[in-house]
Amino acid sequence: MKRKNLFVSVAAAFAACALPATVRAADPVSDPMFAAREALYGDVPLDALAANGNAYPWTSLRAAAAAIKAGHKARAIALLHAVAADPTVATRAHLEAWSGLRSLGVIPPTTEAAKLEGVVLDVVTTKGRETVAAYADTSAVYITEYGQTIAIPPGVAVRPEIDAVFKAGRVALTKIGNWAGPRPALPFPGGARVALLTAGGLAFGQGPIHGISRDRLAGPVFTAQTALLMKMIAHANGAPGSGTG
Repeated sequence: MKRKNLFVSVAAAFAACALPATVRAADPVSDPMFAAREALYGDVPLDALAANGNAYPWTSLRAAAAAIKAGHKARAIALLHAVAADPTVATRAHLEAWSGLRSLGVIPPTTEAAKLEGVVLDVVTTKGRETVAAYADTSAVYITEYGQTIAIPPGVAVRPEIDAVFKAGRVALTKIGNWAGPRPALPFPGGARVALLTAGGLAFGQGPIHGISRDRLAGPVFTAQTALLMKMIAHANGAPGSGTG
């Protein structure tokens, strides 16, 4: 079975099944999950994050956004550096902090920039966008083309699958440089993007699904993300042997 068919058939099967408590349904027409999908990349502008999050580290990111708006660049950098250096924060918060720092002209050390922190796979179908993301803190998120979401918190539930994603992603990252500029638009329907997230920014490959799934660098990541997706669905539906978080 071609990878394109595998990915789409898995998504279709999930959309048709009864949703467990960990999954929430959404409107398939207007994609109200667009902002949630974009947030998976960890590069939302700080001023767009300012209205979200009522606990640390999001309060620090909100304070940094306010400091930038008030012209207090040094304070903003200090706040963002504190989040970026905190090993206890969620990976996505760490990525947001570094995204904010880069926007202020602060470049991460080479060793920090070389660490893979997240992998996002987007597949564009005629019905919408499929998104699956994995992070270094062992959390993962899957959003179907219909807006249904599975969110796996840090833990052991899908750790072997995330480890496989990161193993393939690290190989690809050594060959793909960071993208200089705003994240580009997604491909046309029938296209896919494999995105590698680091403190230094985004590295990615995108194109037709059949090309990405067979590419020598992106292909292994695509395959590993597909396996992660299937495990997440099994976990959400309480399949025997799917593990617990």
